[in-house]
Amino acid sequence: MINKLKIILSAMLILTIASVAQDGNKTSVTKLYIATFDRAPDKAGLDYWVNISKLSLEEIAMSFFDQPETQDKYPNGYSTVDFINSIYSNLFKRTPDQIGGDYWIKELDIKNMKKSVFILAIVNGAKDSDADILENKTEIGLAFVESGSNDVERARSIMKGITGDKYTVATALKELSDSIKTDEKKQTQTEVKKEIDIKPSTNDTSKEDTTKKETSKTEEKTKTDTPTTSTGTETKTDADKKDEKKSTDDSGSTDKKEDTTLPSTEDNSNTETKKEEEQKKDDLPTFW
Repeated sequence: MINKLKIILSAMLILTIASVAQDGNKTSVTKLYIATFDRAPDKAGLDYWVNISKLSLEEIAMSFFDQPETQDKYPNGYSTVDFINSIYSNLFKRTPDQIGGDYWIKELDIKNMKKSVFILAIVNGAKDSDADILENKTEIGLAFVESGSNDVERARSIMKGITGDKYTVATALKELSDSIKTDEKKQTQTEVKKEIDIKPSTNDTSKEDTTKKETSKTEEKTKTDTPTTSTGTETKTDADKKDEKKSTDDSGSTDKKEDTTLPSTEDNSNTETKKEEEQKKDDLPTFW
């Protein structure tokens, strides 16, 4: 009976503390993420609730129940017992003791308190080993935010191995550091690949230059082989001029040769006339 009374008084004190408006700073909102979602906060989410929303911690806790993630985790029909057990497990990796559990079940079932207030009461009432594990989870949650990650699945997985032992914190921090290095390496590889895809390869440039050179040579050869026209008259090549000159010379030589071997028509006519006159003279009678 005395123990039950102590638990009830402690719960009332916790509720009083939870009801006092508190600022939603990084640490308190990180604990709220752990209790409600069982994960570290993502950078964008924590930045919104702490720096942009301008809400008190209790208002933020109430707003969490409007989020799709909360509704998926605690859907309609989710029993009060399961809800209480989930919050205890998220925070401390255990279920509540019988007396404490019964008290919270009653308060929630009769609508004497909101679920958001219940969560804040459990967070604020953590002590001894529960306080140790919550402190370790909070440290990892804040480190995750500082890494700049918004990967919700990674935020959830990094919390799985955290206990009240500081060794689990060191292990999680190393895991987080390794994942950051891996992400940076992938980012660098992606940027390099993009640069390679944008720049043409050396072989392509070489082929393009070769094609340009061959095209240029073909054009020059075409210009040389094809006579150009100037003012309607074809321009003749040196070879054509030499052929014409040779033809002219040969023609001149032939004409000269014909002049020396064949008498002109006029000379032949004169010769025949002389012969006829001489024949007539011979035929005439002589008179003495």
